Amino acid sequence: MDSKDGRLFGNNPIMNCFFAMIIISIVVSIISMIVTGGDALKYVTCNSDSDDLPDFIEVMIRSYQKNPYEQGSTYLPFTFLVFHLISIFIPGIEYVTIRSMSWTNPMFFNFAYVFCLFVAVCFSIMVTYIFENVKDKRNRYALLFLLFFSTASLWMFERGNILFIAVTFLFIFCFNYGSDSKRAHIVSLLALSIAATIKPYMAIYGILFLKRRDYSSIIICVAFTLIINIISILFFGGIGEIGTLLHNMVSLNDESSFVDGYKMDVTNLIYETVAIFGGDYHNFTTIATVIKYLIVIGLVIASFFEKSDWKTLVILALVYIMFSNISWIYLMLLTILPLIYVFREEGCPVMQSYSHESLYVLMITATMVPIPVGLLCLPIGINTVSCFYYIYSVIILILSLMMIYNSFLKDRVIRSDRKNDLSDANV
Repeated sequence: MDSKDGRLFGNNPIMNCFFAMIIISIVVSIISMIVTGGDALKYVTCNSDSDDLPDFIEVMIRSYQKNPYEQGSTYLPFTFLVFHLISIFIPGIEYVTIRSMSWTNPMFFNFAYVFCLFVAVCFSIMVTYIFENVKDKRNRYALLFLLFFSTASLWMFERGNILFIAVTFLFIFCFNYGSDSKRAHIVSLLALSIAATIKPYMAIYGILFLKRRDYSSIIICVAFTLIINIISILFFGGIGEIGTLLHNMVSLNDESSFVDGYKMDVTNLIYETVAIFGGDYHNFTTIATVIKYLIVIGLVIASFFEKSDWKTLVILALVYIMFSNISWIYLMLLTILPLIYVFREEGCPVMQSYSHESLYVLMITATMVPIPVGLLCLPIGINTVSCFYYIYSVIILILSLMMIYNSFLKDRVIRSDRKNDLSDANV
């Protein structure tokens, strides 16, 4: 699609659909915000009246107090060490005893300034990679919109979750791994180690090493992760706290198995569906868990058979979303990376024809564009959310099943049919 003519829409219906989704989202958002006097924002955020940036403030306070694991924290020690070194420069943090606060609290802005600094640095790095890799201006600005204003990002900003820091290091890893420059390659391995230190589920991207049989990179990543975290934990209670950390991780995953309208995993989707029809979702725990693990295993297997880099990144993001009980909508930020891979190719061949690949892109986009309307709000679990969150979950499930079929099962079905045809011919 050539952008030199200055037109937003061209002769490619698939690209037109991609841009139309973004334009419709912007128009609906503006109208909805005007009509509701800004109240519509609650339909694309966590909608908390008492907590602003709760995740970030909690990490900062626990880092400063240097006893995070006694308080149930699950971040690895290196993350707390870095945040502790920053927290000592926040005025008045020594007097803070609460774990969250709203913007009406005078202390809030002391934390907000630091959070904004993190956002500025990390998003500048991600924007740089988008500009370096995506040459078409319209595609570039569409990705920038999704990066800054997707439902995933808006939800993450309100929560103050530090996922974006891990995603930034994931960007550094993906765009430098396998580089001809040995220095850049080593930096990529360190970046993945830090990403997995911030969000341990990021370790799933180590599958990329296994696919390439790059065992030396696995050793380097594991060694670096162990070294920085073993050294760091000495500042937070010593080696004995490792057991407490592991206990906290298991407990958090178990405690997060409740139904919540803002979650995207298949288990939660099953629970939501049962709840919508007035059933008791507790009766479906076993079957939901079995389905969850079957899909996760299917995705992991599919990731090894998938030859395309961008589709492999989509699969790994889906593994993260499906496996974790802490599958909040902001995890969809992980799908920005494969979209960059799609649009960095000259002429964007994926979007030039009707195929399951172009459908993948449109499905991912559909789960990211914000639609701030409260139409058909659903009472799900502990909250009431817009029906669009439920739709997002359904799309993610369908996308997962399509990825499993097209990346793994489809080839096996075709081969089986060919063998049968050959057998019939020989007869």
